[in-house]
Amino acid sequence: GKYSDELKSSCEEVVEQLYNSGVNFFAVDFDDTLISVHTNSKWDKSAADLAYKVRPFFKILIPQLLHRGFCIAVVTFSKQCILIQDVLREVFPKLHDRIVIRGNDDTWEHKSQTIKEGKQYHMASAAEYLQKKYRVSITRSSTLLVDDHADNIWQALKQNVRAVRYYPDNPDRIILDLLEV
Repeated sequence: GKYSDELKSSCEEVVEQLYNSGVNFFAVDFDDTLISVHTNSKWDKSAADLAYKVRPFFKILIPQLLHRGFCIAVVTFSKQCILIQDVLREVFPKLHDRIVIRGNDDTWEHKSQTIKEGKQYHMASAAEYLQKKYRVSITRSSTLLVDDHADNIWQALKQNVRAVRYYPDNPDRIILDLLEV
């Protein structure tokens, strides 16, 4: 098929590892992580154009995670959440509605004001929604954040949320790092 069998089996290993280590909520950053560019909330081309920038690793991993029963959210400081929704619809036509988006677009708020640092606020809001919708229990220790910003990773770890940094200049490293979660 389109992607190498090696990448597919690496993703399967990652899913297995995350499942066995008790993760059930996978939160992923958008700019420079899920996609290979940074939009700065100013993308003015089509969602289809941006869909080409979604990294192959996540194109394969995300459906595998969903099929295994994981909850998934895109957590971002971007204000262009409609655009992100359209990108997800392009890339995951049958699954996009199972992916929650929390960005800085003022469409949601979280009751707790104590976790504003980093992506904590975004993850807490998404987790609250997902727990209601799917009647699952999501905890800090069952949550995993993947983000290219050291600061967001550090804030997550400080709150006892599991977190793995994505290195845009070394994209293969994510597989090895996730296998150690």
